[in-house]
Amino acid sequence: MWSLLTPYQTLRIVMVDAAESVPGIDPDRCCLSIALHIRDQVIQAAGIVTAAIGTLFSG
Repeated sequence: MWSLLTPYQTLRIVMVDAAESVPGIDPDRCCLSIALHIRDQVIQAAGIVTAAIGTLFSG
């Protein structure tokens, strides 16, 4: 059970930190499903950014 609660709590902490960095955003309105979708986009973009940097410096 702890292995499920630890990533959830970590993600919620990051969501609250992100919401508090923008004035006027209530951290209680953050949605877990949207945060997971954004996380997946960042993970998928990691390979794209690495490939783009490789092509810039290879020529």
